[in-house]
Amino acid sequence: FFDMIVADPPTISRNSNINQIVKIYKDFFEKVEYLLTDDGRVGLILFNKEIFEQMPDIFKIVFFLPKLPP
Repeated sequence: FFDMIVADPPTISRNSNINQIVKIYKDFFEKVEYLLTDDGRVGLILFNKEIFEQMPDIFKIVFFLPKLPP
């Protein structure tokens, strides 16, 4: 089992199929539930958090937004 999983999952774009991406995320989180230790964490690299509006609140989600240089 793992203490941390870091991933760069697909993001939503004009050409993407939202239902297919939501399915990928749901499958990912189902598998994560079995792979992580009880106090394990998941790190995702995302350009926007729009995908989580399509998913139920299963996990505690914390967003870190880096400050980009001007």
